[in-house]
Amino acid sequence: MLQLNQQRMTNMSQHIKPLSFDAWYSLNEESINIELAESGADRELDFNPERIFEDRYDTYVESCDKAFEDELNKWKF
Repeated sequence: MLQLNQQRMTNMSQHIKPLSFDAWYSLNEESINIELAESGADRELDFNPERIFEDRYDTYVESCDKAFEDELNKWKF
């Protein structure tokens, strides 16, 4: 039984690993740029697209970490 639970946790960790920044960026670049253009954020004087993308990626990674912790807690005894 313990070995089965360890296998499930190993499988789970493989499914919740975040994408690399480059992979995430290529999937989200267009939609985020559209959102920034529609909101007018890209016309602000202090607009820094690198910071925005890094912040969004950090939020994505944190959500993956949170999802992993939630799944892990389901298997704790």
